[in-house]
Amino acid sequence: MKYIDLHCDTLTELKEGETLVRNHKNVDLKSLKKGGCVIQCASIFIPTGTYTGVDRKEAIQTEYDRVVSVYKRELNANPKELYRVLTRRDIPDIRQNDKMQDLGTGILLTIEDGGVMGGEMQKLYRAYEDGVRLVTLTWNHENEIGYPNSTDRDIMQKGLKPFGFEVLEEMNRLGMVIDVSHLSDGGFLNVSEFAKKTGMPFVASHSNARAITAHPRNLPDMYIRKLSEAGGVMGLNFASHFLSDTQPPDGESRICDMVTHILHIRKIAGSEVLAIGSDFDGVESRMEIDSPAKMVMLYETLHQTGLSEDELEKIFYKNAQRVLTAVLR
Repeated sequence: MKYIDLHCDTLTELKEGETLVRNHKNVDLKSLKKGGCVIQCASIFIPTGTYTGVDRKEAIQTEYDRVVSVYKRELNANPKELYRVLTRRDIPDIRQNDKMQDLGTGILLTIEDGGVMGGEMQKLYRAYEDGVRLVTLTWNHENEIGYPNSTDRDIMQKGLKPFGFEVLEEMNRLGMVIDVSHLSDGGFLNVSEFAKKTGMPFVASHSNARAITAHPRNLPDMYIRKLSEAGGVMGLNFASHFLSDTQPPDGESRICDMVTHILHIRKIAGSEVLAIGSDFDGVESRMEIDSPAKMVMLYETLHQTGLSEDELEKIFYKNAQRVLTAVLR
């Protein structure tokens, strides 16, 4: 089994003295290889709305630079296990080569919270030069691009700001994946219309179905259909509060709830819109699947429910592979 994971926070969460070889996180090199991870999208996660004070911009930039340094350090230290995913030529054609594990795992660098740019387009260009190829436009706070998911209906209906539309244009020109996870419903609709105009797919890298779990971070059925119509994908998020409205006593992230979301999304929009977006090292709950090495557990459970191997290959890597190939230059 092989898979592509559209979101994890491991690079950001590595503490001093920790590496991808040895740490106490969900993700390390051994588990990536054992689980068959072909590409791991790894985020520079900076919740810019939590930064305050006169030195706010400097502090955000310092944290951004720190995570980029971790990314470069890990790639340079592990050339046989990791490689950069920068262009479509770096995306393996798994169907024609069963020896992809020999190449190691591709790391596609992302930004979670486009507020890192601070409204300066030059910082998007800098991020591209640093290797970033996917940007989650917002996190849980308003930024210069737009507004976040929210229980406040007025905020949820707000769309992108003028700088946000400029960012869409430039990301499309550069060949960067637009990610709507954490974005307001109004912002999602703006991105959907942009995708319709340009013919370029977008993603919800780590979001589930709102019809199953009524959390604003999840997508309504109508929006899932719009994402599918644009040729995009949504990565299944393993966080328990996005998987179930009725939490087990210990708040465990359960495979049975993952299957419920996948089957619902498949029913309303087809299997072509489904992908994996684990949110490893961004999930605080206990997890049945707490390591890339255990990803096969979800594969096998879905197979037992009646999904064909062809559908499972789409969900676990082909759909994400298709989108990355379409967007990256």
